[in-house]
Amino acid sequence: MALQKWYRKLIIWGLSFGILLSGGLNTPVNADSGLNHFFPEKDWAAAGVQTDQVTREFFEQSGMQLPSHGVLDLNDGSILDNQLTPKENPPKLKKDDFRVLTLTATEWNVRNWNTAQTGDELVASAESIIEAAGQQELAADGGTFFISKQLAETGAQKAETVKEQLNARANLENKELNRSLETIVKVNLIPEKEQAVTFVRLSKDIQKVAEIDRLVIEVQPEVSIELTGGDLQSLAAADMEIEVTELKTDKDSLPADKTSGEEQKGPSYQINLKKAKAASQITLALRADQDPYNAIFRKDTSGKEEIIGGRYDGKTKKLNAKIRDDGEYYVRRNEKNFADIEGLPKKEKEFIKILASKGILQGNASDRFNPNAPIQRSEILTILVRMSYAYDGSASSGFSDVARDAWYYSYVSSGVKLGTVNGYPNNVFKPGNSVGAAELAKMNCMMLVYKRGYHFPKEAQNYLAKLGQGSRVPEWAKAYIAMAEREGLLLKTESGIYDGGQAITRRQAAEMLYRLYEKL
Repeated sequence: MALQKWYRKLIIWGLSFGILLSGGLNTPVNADSGLNHFFPEKDWAAAGVQTDQVTREFFEQSGMQLPSHGVLDLNDGSILDNQLTPKENPPKLKKDDFRVLTLTATEWNVRNWNTAQTGDELVASAESIIEAAGQQELAADGGTFFISKQLAETGAQKAETVKEQLNARANLENKELNRSLETIVKVNLIPEKEQAVTFVRLSKDIQKVAEIDRLVIEVQPEVSIELTGGDLQSLAAADMEIEVTELKTDKDSLPADKTSGEEQKGPSYQINLKKAKAASQITLALRADQDPYNAIFRKDTSGKEEIIGGRYDGKTKKLNAKIRDDGEYYVRRNEKNFADIEGLPKKEKEFIKILASKGILQGNASDRFNPNAPIQRSEILTILVRMSYAYDGSASSGFSDVARDAWYYSYVSSGVKLGTVNGYPNNVFKPGNSVGAAELAKMNCMMLVYKRGYHFPKEAQNYLAKLGQGSRVPEWAKAYIAMAEREGLLLKTESGIYDGGQAITRRQAAEMLYRLYEKL
């Protein structure tokens, strides 16, 4: 009887035997698959495949022998019964049948994943493997790139399979990931010819592909669009249409900011969005250099300019920012300074200037930063909302001490909606109260949890033990401070002492917030 097509995922078992078996992955066999016992070694030697005796042992323990000629043909991923010879009195498998699927280069990447890394580096390297596995190419149809549910599903299945393999390997090696791995599907658009205008349409049915955490659309090498799983839910009512037009601009006539004199870097792109919900966002990524003062700007039809900000991705060499409105978008250097920060240490001054260049930090009407003043709850929440593009003008909060006409009302409401902060008993928020170190550590940690899927440490005490003797850690804040220590978000003395009860100044807050900004 032929071995049936059984789709059970044997990820951990397969890893234990040095072979990765998985359901749903049916692509051409590659030299790096580890299946060289199925084929003459001379076919694979040039590719650098090493003999994997475990593979042969796996089949022998299953009660099967490989053909004497060492070649195993796969028919739609299934092994035909005339290719395997049962041994005398073979042991019974837990399941009568299993399916061996063809493997691709991604499995080689999984097996060579550098798990000696830690923290964000470990997760980033894993997600690079996932993104490569889920990558798809798409040609235009009648001038429009249509991203269908089927295309998204194909990429998601491959990416999800590899993600499970990476998680399995991490578990086997007792590697604790600091956040959940994302299922990333990247779609590379292949234009019919060089064109200034690119039309992209996303099927509303993509929202049904629940596995996708991030959909990346590579419009061209200089421009890409990203949508999170949450963004894709906005497609419920209708297809989303994105129009990207590169605006031809004479480099010598690029506009300069009237106040700073900084010139625009690179071309402008007109982005037009047709979406079901006005509040929904996408991420726009534009090619840029590593200048820390670069920011993405938007210009509307009247010529009014607003700062969008952004964070530089060294891997893609692009500046990423969330957008929700049509307009002309471009990168411009936007160095900001405050007269009263000149005496600060160089690093502290840079943290303030970089966040100000993105529109995250602002000074007062006299263009002063007041670095040594305590920072208030209303101010810190405003900064967190700006940093995470979580502003929602329709959000509301019922705190008795937050007036609707207060400048921070919408920011407080947006922050509460985000889940990063709570009020006090009796329905008060205390917007004018200063923020303590432990309180800010909690806010930063909750931002990482809600916005990026970070996990709290399994053994909080391991990280609390790293704090210097004499540190003050409030009982209620132990989990947050342990996580903040792991992620490098705490401010400590040179001897490692941390004071969770101290009131945070604006300069101290800027440093903690800059560290958070680098992770979002």
